[in-house]
Amino acid sequence: MINFLLTKISVPSGISLRKIKEFFGEIYLSVKERQNGNKQFSFYLFNEILQFPLFCAEKIFKAISNINTITKNQFCDGLISLFFGKENDIICLLFSILDFDTDNIINIHDTKLFFIYLHSMKQDYKTEKILYNIIDNFFDNCVELDFNKFKSKCKINCDLILLIKYLVHLNRFFSFEQIQFFQERILLNRAKIINEIEEKQNIDKNKISNKLLNYISLNFTDDEKNKFKEEIKEKKIIEEDDDEIFKDLENFEKDIEITMDILDQEKIINHHSENSENIKRENKKEKNSSSSSSNSINDDFKKVNTIIKHNNFHKKLKNFFSNIKMEDMDDNHKRSFTFHTAKFTVKNLIKHSFILNNNNEFEFLSNDHITKIRLIIIKNIIFVFKLKEGFENFSYSNLIFLNSTFLEIKKNLSFNVKIIHSINLISTYQNYRHSIEFFTDSFEIINKFKEIFYKENVYKDINKEYLITNNEIGKGKFGLCQICTKMDKDTKKNFCVKVINKFKNGINEEDYKIMMWEKSIFLFLKKFPNKNIVKSYDLFEDSQNLYLIHEYIKGFDLKEYQSKIKENNEEINPKMLINLSSQILNSINYLHSYGIIHRDIKHTNILINEKNIIKIIDFGLSRVLGKNEYTMNPYGSLCFKAPEIVLERPYNYKVDIWSLGITLYFLLYGHTPFNKVNSNILKDQICNETIKFENDFKFELMANIITECLTKNFDLRPTCDDIIKKYFSNIQK
Repeated sequence: MINFLLTKISVPSGISLRKIKEFFGEIYLSVKERQNGNKQFSFYLFNEILQFPLFCAEKIFKAISNINTITKNQFCDGLISLFFGKENDIICLLFSILDFDTDNIINIHDTKLFFIYLHSMKQDYKTEKILYNIIDNFFDNCVELDFNKFKSKCKINCDLILLIKYLVHLNRFFSFEQIQFFQERILLNRAKIINEIEEKQNIDKNKISNKLLNYISLNFTDDEKNKFKEEIKEKKIIEEDDDEIFKDLENFEKDIEITMDILDQEKIINHHSENSENIKRENKKEKNSSSSSSNSINDDFKKVNTIIKHNNFHKKLKNFFSNIKMEDMDDNHKRSFTFHTAKFTVKNLIKHSFILNNNNEFEFLSNDHITKIRLIIIKNIIFVFKLKEGFENFSYSNLIFLNSTFLEIKKNLSFNVKIIHSINLISTYQNYRHSIEFFTDSFEIINKFKEIFYKENVYKDINKEYLITNNEIGKGKFGLCQICTKMDKDTKKNFCVKVINKFKNGINEEDYKIMMWEKSIFLFLKKFPNKNIVKSYDLFEDSQNLYLIHEYIKGFDLKEYQSKIKENNEEINPKMLINLSSQILNSINYLHSYGIIHRDIKHTNILINEKNIIKIIDFGLSRVLGKNEYTMNPYGSLCFKAPEIVLERPYNYKVDIWSLGITLYFLLYGHTPFNKVNSNILKDQICNETIKFENDFKFELMANIITECLTKNFDLRPTCDDIIKKYFSNIQK
């Protein structure tokens, strides 16, 4: 298990940090183009790359950048430290990430918050206790740690160091296949490759706890689980010393002889090179530096039936060669070989083995309909090569990073009496659309490209899964809510889709921020649901809109509920009042436990379904904050705003407690305590007037709760947990 962990977070043999940094730099430049000439590389572009929960991306960005922007060097060096940093580097980086309020102290609450959001990308609420146990064990009854104490604990127990490295690798935005391709097809041509010593993980395996290993086992894929079980059953688990084979294959060159029959010695040297002369020189150097006891290549051709001493490596090697097909090689790469005899070093094998699968390679014309473009898709990256006039070979131009990139296809465009088709790759950011267009006269190529694009990217077409009706059930600043149904004929259940227009007139950077927060919180609540919070089902996105699929709630909001009571000349039932209040408190307390502040708690955002179950809805103004963090944005409806927001002062999650008090007051009387039409008078009342109850008021319990919620000084205002323990613990029992 320890070996599995270290393998996951290590750089594969043949790839150096220098090459990875070059690759990250290309991604940085590619994504920066989306900003329409803006020189600053903002946090939200950074998040488009990472695709982490927004809360985590925000903390990582702050730790490796300037306040509002990040340079190319900061981007590359920061991500190298995050994914591949040595122990001391990652200790410094992690402390900076977890120091939310930059007071040089981290606390256990913020640490759990950061890791639970990273955890939510692969796991759900069912396994959060295992994660929290790792963090509790690390803090060891401490609530806060300064840097020196944190560093000392990391030297004894490296669980947090490995935990962040493991989680970011599980969700990394790149693949080593992409880097290997970039290295062999692009960096070699730039003559930037130099011999480097590959850095290894300097982790002491004795510092890893069983709690962490237990957590890692949760993330095993089915294939990994089956493989692990088979190895245990067959007693073929490699010991720690031997397990280095997964990380650095060069250490095993002396022990490995590969049975091959290569028909032409020259074709070994030239089999994967547009720079064959460079590779010849490298092989000559290796020959000259080898020991006198080594056999020459010609001698190796005579060897037969050699033995593979390491079974696991043999399997990996066999799988590697089984994927090589002659039809996948272009003319420059073709070679003939069968597997029988000859020795070939692992170093050369890894260095010259990469062969592209033509299924992911396409040729188009550029906008001028003359220049040929070759696109090679590897997961979420398209490598672009151009055939320049007067040249015979394609040369690398740039890469297109496909996160937040959408595909549009236009058919039947006429050009010089010829029917052509176009693909349009659209990257969106704020109110700007960055578009790249390619052309072809082959509809077959278009369909194949579309198939590969959607296979390698997460964005789905909502029209293939849901039917959106014209029944509008709500409208907001950026979009509207409509009823939709599943395309599946067996499912007649209604859902609610919130359609958010990403390019609505007047949208600014702040508007874009709250859209991204709503998207991120939606995805988190999908994994961490609560019975009193509207259920999240599915998320779709295209170049124009964001689609959030929620449960459809049959019922009414608290405003409608109060109106019905008044129409019938009735008083609210005391038991029902306590029941509803308790549910609202528990739902807000649940949100706050994960750092989510709603910022728009009010009567119309709290629904009651047919079973009298409360549902909190509309997270359009929500965001996540750490325990001691504050924000300044003056969001919310004025009647429900807390004094600190009205006064434009920094505020935290306790603004929701104030809004809760106003909402409970409305539930009693059908109006808010401060309801003057003039906004200036209303603001003065919110900040200075004392709450008043009607003379015949009978609900003393509710009066006490409302009074405490409406404490002007937010430092003295209670938390939801305080109120529940004080007023509802006996009732709930």
